[in-house]
Amino acid sequence: MSPDAVAEVIRARRTIKFRVDPDRALPPGDDSTRSLVEELVDLGATAPHHFPCHSGHQQGPLDSPAPWRFHCMTGPACRRLMAYVLTLDGLVDKLAALLAAADGLILVTWLPDPPSSPLPADSLFEPTRRNMEHVAGVAAAVQNMLLAATAKGVETYWGSGGVFRRPAVARRLGIGAHEVLLGAVFLFPTPDDAKGEVKPGARRRSAGPRDSWMRWVEAFEAPGTGGPALESDGTSPTLADS
Repeated sequence: MSPDAVAEVIRARRTIKFRVDPDRALPPGDDSTRSLVEELVDLGATAPHHFPCHSGHQQGPLDSPAPWRFHCMTGPACRRLMAYVLTLDGLVDKLAALLAAADGLILVTWLPDPPSSPLPADSLFEPTRRNMEHVAGVAAAVQNMLLAATAKGVETYWGSGGVFRRPAVARRLGIGAHEVLLGAVFLFPTPDDAKGEVKPGARRRSAGPRDSWMRWVEAFEAPGTGGPALESDGTSPTLADS
């Protein structure tokens, strides 16, 4: 693939939320989506990651040293999950509507290192460099999958997980208590306004112009040499004037 073709796929990637009334869920198709999902997760697993997961996570059926785990469903499983979601308390209608349209779903989790001391009740993991690296690697794996799906003409939505984060729901889905959900990647057929609501992502252009989030770092001298140096946060207010 040419560099221009790669750039075009990156630009073409978009967020699409395709919601259908659960009472009129789309035909779930069959398990033919399985090969697509397997190809996407294979490509996801080529993402860079700096550290293996803790050895305690390398046990059981999913015993890879990689910091990610993928829990995957095809259309029929999405419809069964939709029916279950509708029995739950809380704001579940939008999630059920996504599942009523999805051809596939990939629940992406990551594996934090065991904490060095008990965590606060509202914390899922210890804020260490290794855990930061784990999250970065798994996020890169998700982006790989989104781009690969885009190249195949498959619409996607990377959701934060919502109801899937509830411990009881995660257990029902077979997600271990030691895993942290990074997101839910929905795979949709070609969205059709006549069949449901098609909603593009809202944050695609929210970053603003390049000069609002990018700067060039010019040559600078180390402390003690008489020239400007970077501050501890990586910036230098005098750098632009040097």
